[in-house]
Amino acid sequence: MENVGNWIWVVIAFSGYVFIHELGHFIAAKRVGVRVEVFSLGFGPFLFSFRKGETLYALSLIPLGGYVKMAGQSDLGPDANTGKDYEYSSKPPFQRMQIAVAGVIMNFIGGFAAFVVAYLVGVNAIPPVANEIEPGSPAAVAGIRPGDRIVSINGSPVWRFEDIFVGLVGRGSSDAVLVLRAPDGSRRSIAVQPDMSSGKPVLGISPYMPARIGAETSVRGVVIRSVIDDGPASHAGLEPLDVVETVDDVPVESVAQLQSIIKGSGGRDLVFRVSRDGGDPVELMVKPHLDDPDGQAVIGVEIAPYFIVTSVAADSPASSAGFAPGDVILRAFSSPVETHADGGPLPYLLSIDARRQGRPIFLKIPVDFSETRGTVLSRIETKEFVRLGPVAAVSSGARETVKYTVLVLRLLKGLFTGEFKPSEFAGPLGVVSVTYAASKHGMGALLLLFGLVSVNLGVFNLIPLPPLDGGLLLFLACEKLRGKPLPQKLQESFLLLGLALLLVLVVLVTWNDLGRIKQLFSG
Repeated sequence: MENVGNWIWVVIAFSGYVFIHELGHFIAAKRVGVRVEVFSLGFGPFLFSFRKGETLYALSLIPLGGYVKMAGQSDLGPDANTGKDYEYSSKPPFQRMQIAVAGVIMNFIGGFAAFVVAYLVGVNAIPPVANEIEPGSPAAVAGIRPGDRIVSINGSPVWRFEDIFVGLVGRGSSDAVLVLRAPDGSRRSIAVQPDMSSGKPVLGISPYMPARIGAETSVRGVVIRSVIDDGPASHAGLEPLDVVETVDDVPVESVAQLQSIIKGSGGRDLVFRVSRDGGDPVELMVKPHLDDPDGQAVIGVEIAPYFIVTSVAADSPASSAGFAPGDVILRAFSSPVETHADGGPLPYLLSIDARRQGRPIFLKIPVDFSETRGTVLSRIETKEFVRLGPVAAVSSGARETVKYTVLVLRLLKGLFTGEFKPSEFAGPLGVVSVTYAASKHGMGALLLLFGLVSVNLGVFNLIPLPPLDGGLLLFLACEKLRGKPLPQKLQESFLLLGLALLLVLVVLVTWNDLGRIKQLFSG
């Protein structure tokens, strides 16, 4: 039932992305005196309709967006103009420009409103804290220390860890001024130069909290962490926590080695020899599957190294749990005990699958973030609840609208300069994927996404390419300057060119989206 509820929110949100744009056209058309013949929520056959005045209002079968049908307007081919004053094409260019731009304006207004309401409702966000810092990274060189919280970037407030990338993107390798708040509450400003070697700004910080129990370990061979249902490994009988000893009689010593063996198998059968629960080794025949996108062989498992305990600190969680040198830690993962909506820290448990003297054991140990001794067994993505007052929410909503408008423009520019690749852009299916993911994290996350997508659509529709609103504005501007419309054949040629370019873009982003949808349904 929870999944059904999430999908209902996906439909509502996705419909809203487009409907709010059409609502702008509807309002502007009414304002300049154009007759709106049909105003529909959704597409396809009408489920319910009623007429009020000159307009038929309808609820249609396909609940994805909506449309406005104006008298005297045709999206393809010449306008159906009979010369009546209330028809779209009878209005002067400036009034038609108002209708064209109104949808874009409504996208920005809707995005701003969504951001404001999101912060009023509150969002669970990853805090912008540098919990781990990569040695030699720009953050380390600039003097960012573990526990420092990034308060602002170049004067723009930072509420979430995602805001860090947004604040840096498009600036290249130029210095950014960061205001930091240390764990003791003191503040300082630093200048940091992001690493752009990957084409994107990187500081070298992680928001994940390291979880330790006070046990030093050494890395050993390979353990199966999880097995995908109905995959080659599952069919062969491999199980989570199996320790891989050999493959085709070749001793397996590292994750990279096993990955190389599987990928280079060409799909031929592999004989896995694994130890299970400390018992006698088991031999299993695994037939890898050739993955379609890259042609490499896979078996449908998550693998990782396992650890041997070498020492245990006194008065540590590991000591209290009875860990001793020689114990084997096969897998450790963390999970919150409960969720809070008051901004307080979340209590976490570290679940550990281990072997002690050959006997399998399972322990749950409360995470003590003040424990700094021993190997990091897990990294925890902590969340905090951010809720702002009305003034701060409005101010933040305005900043988010401007920030994401600039970000989308920089992304579009980066598409032509090579800073960003087409594979990094999402289309309708990708929006469905991320909307579904956001729906699992509450109304605040869904509203933030709604705001981002609305702003994105607003900017995208301003591209001067027919049949987008920007292309229509270009035609109308030319008509205003010439005193008459562009020749019909020229308009149709540009329209066909625009449709062809948009079709290429749709194919590219849909290809990207298929991978996201595959992950969505396999998750």
